[in-house]
Amino acid sequence: MFFGALFADLSSGLVHWAADTWGDQSWPIVGPTLIRSFREHHVDKDAITRHDFIETNGATALVLLPVILGVHLSLPRDASAWTRLHYQGALFALSVNLFVFMTNQIHKWSHVERPPLFVRLLQSLRVILPATHHQGHHTGRHTSRYCITTGWLNPLLDRIRLFRAFETAIQAISASEPREDDLKLMRSSHSHVEDGAP
Repeated sequence: MFFGALFADLSSGLVHWAADTWGDQSWPIVGPTLIRSFREHHVDKDAITRHDFIETNGATALVLLPVILGVHLSLPRDASAWTRLHYQGALFALSVNLFVFMTNQIHKWSHVERPPLFVRLLQSLRVILPATHHQGHHTGRHTSRYCITTGWLNPLLDRIRLFRAFETAIQAISASEPREDDLKLMRSSHSHVEDGAP
């Protein structure tokens, strides 16, 4: 379970960073769904608290269905053919899927003013993302603490500047600018102030 949670945390950080940093809402499929939801979350970080369970977790469940089916089909049908590796692989896959499925819910709980008692207990034990830790992402330009399942990897990834290294490499290869949409918005806002616009 520990390694499943760790892998889910890393996955959440990579997806979160990518959606925050690259592309725009006009991109097919991921634009109006993934990218838009992350960008709007920075404008209204409490909007997620107004989503019901299906709206919060439905898209993730749909993405995970073929993954779970693939794992199921790859395992031997006859239980007697299972090896220790099959059991370990199945447990890892199950724990990854569980934590990935719960990531948006865990993220939502980090924004709820008073989550359920069992959630507060898990947050205080750092089993899932604590609200106080996640608030660090919502300061400045939202360029740190991307992992939103447990948050365990955030100190390490921020310290080694992994996402900045990825951005430098991608920018060098593609000439794309990280957070280009945000920069355009900031420049536009800045020019309005200089022009004396309200």
